[in-house]
Amino acid sequence: MEAEAKRDYPAAISWQSPWWQAYPKVEDYFARINAVTSRGAEVRDLLVVHPVESTWLMVRIGWLDDSAVKRFDLQLVALEDALLGAHVDFDYGDEEILSRRAAVSRAKPGPVLKVGKAAYTAVLVPPTLTLRSTTLALLERFAAAGGRVVFAGEAAHYVDAQPSDRAAALADWVVRAPAAGAELVQAVEPARRVSIADPAGNEVNAALYLLTENADAFVLFLCNTGLEGAERLRDIFDEPRVVERRAAYPSVKVRLLERTKGRPVELDPDTGATWAAEAAQDAGGRWTISTSLPVLGSRLFVFPKAKQDETPPRRPRLTDGQRVELDGERWEVLLSEDNVLPLDRPRLRIGDEEWQEPEEVLRVDRKVRAALGVQPRDGKMVQPWCRTVPRKAKTIRVSLAYRFEVDTVPTGDVHLCLEQPRRWQIAVNGHPLCADIECGWWVDPSLRRLALDPALLREGMNEVTLEGDYDEAHPGLEIVYLLGRFGTAVDGMDVRITEEPRSLSLGDWVPRGLAFYAGSVAYRKRVRLTHLPGERLFLQVPEYRGVAVKVVVNGQAAGIIAWEPNEADITECLPEGTAEADVRVEVIGHRRNSHGPLHHAKKWPTWTGPAQFVSAGADWTDEYQLVPCGLMKPPIVVTRKPAREEVE
Repeated sequence: MEAEAKRDYPAAISWQSPWWQAYPKVEDYFARINAVTSRGAEVRDLLVVHPVESTWLMVRIGWLDDSAVKRFDLQLVALEDALLGAHVDFDYGDEEILSRRAAVSRAKPGPVLKVGKAAYTAVLVPPTLTLRSTTLALLERFAAAGGRVVFAGEAAHYVDAQPSDRAAALADWVVRAPAAGAELVQAVEPARRVSIADPAGNEVNAALYLLTENADAFVLFLCNTGLEGAERLRDIFDEPRVVERRAAYPSVKVRLLERTKGRPVELDPDTGATWAAEAAQDAGGRWTISTSLPVLGSRLFVFPKAKQDETPPRRPRLTDGQRVELDGERWEVLLSEDNVLPLDRPRLRIGDEEWQEPEEVLRVDRKVRAALGVQPRDGKMVQPWCRTVPRKAKTIRVSLAYRFEVDTVPTGDVHLCLEQPRRWQIAVNGHPLCADIECGWWVDPSLRRLALDPALLREGMNEVTLEGDYDEAHPGLEIVYLLGRFGTAVDGMDVRITEEPRSLSLGDWVPRGLAFYAGSVAYRKRVRLTHLPGERLFLQVPEYRGVAVKVVVNGQAAGIIAWEPNEADITECLPEGTAEADVRVEVIGHRRNSHGPLHHAKKWPTWTGPAQFVSAGADWTDEYQLVPCGLMKPPIVVTRKPAREEVE
């Protein structure tokens, strides 16, 4: 993570992040899905001819700002949304590949269009400006053989980029449909394999699916994208803006339009458990599964082609009983690491010149490199290990002064952390600090710890100074950090050390003494809970801001909460009867408020890469832009009992 590497994308998935030990929660989930769905081939009966070659016809100076280009792109977005929302999955077909690999094949019950190993029973042509003559010839053969060809919207007026009415003639011969909406879906209905509907029989547009087939079964994965009822406002070639209503679906009917003999099975990718799905089979041998889709939730089903000798048990049905809210004005807190105060606004002096006003450190670095006559650091720079340094490298003397206030002088160990400390002469309030006596690192081995005697700090204004030579091989100026058992606060562009927070009220921890804190916080409370035989107890976390939540009860880990329904089963951590329980709800943190971007005008930019750390204009703010973190609402312990039919 030295120098520019810390701002690269993607960020390191290792010890640099406080959540890395909890990451199996995510990777195990996807690994289980992949292990099941990758055994077979993806099933899609519809091929959509991609209109990229029509877009090429519109490429000219200023084409990205052309409203006609944006409208053309939006047509494809609308068509895609209509198909996926109606659960008619498809592949895009590239005309160049089709010209080489596509062929019409006669099969039962009807002809198919084969492209390599894929086979399609229907082809959809979206609005286009031009089509290849090879594509039209292929579609003509497919239609003549009895294959289903649908032209959506206006047919192309060009063939091979030359004026022609050949596409329009074919469109009049086959099926015509609008470029979006219910009529489009109806036109390609024969290519449907799956239905995901609400109790009224309407397709749940927010649900997407993947269907695969292997020798033994069909595998269906579906997820709730949370975009039901949303207005999808897209600026083409700009960041997407989505206004969404996150919705849960307590009851959905999932129907596979294939005849299978075995009873469907539900696999839980979160836990690895296997359950018999709640399903009914019609006279034609098709199964319909009754299930639910929580907010951003998913389901994974297997439809065996043959009857199974044994079936797994049905998922137990539990009904909610008593709810105990773990409230209280303050919670004892345990921090996973020292608190941190970033110093990123130094004053600068080059050589013997006058001191300049404080400025963000990456901007200061650009000033220094400009004075040295070398290229500023950015995504185009040569990687450090590939650079050649001249024998007589240019060098200038640089002095930096970081100021911060102290309300309460820390009493425990304090460390100053910076990269390559041996390059600098370091002083704290005028007292030299030896750069040779390192005591490990923080976050990454490149960020070295130097022990700092707390006696060097004083109430009021304090200053850390660095002085050294900056040459062409210098990795660049970076944030300097203070670590210790203290509190932190920020006021506009000013930062200060405050009294250490030993307890917290619920809500954002940023204004509660942990402004730049980069680790995890365990909220601890002792409560009396009742656990009767046959009951299950769940701890719910209605709202938190962080990466995930780890639940520990009576010293036993109960689980990681990372998505809906935001709960963990704590039954096995509790003795039967009524007893006092030690409950810890650990909000797992991240490095956003310590490593930035700290001055991007948007709290959550759509993309975070090197450019977001050196933004300018309306995207820049001198004040610190910190994101909220913490346990935002009281956790709830829910008692659940077996449903009446389960007991009977």
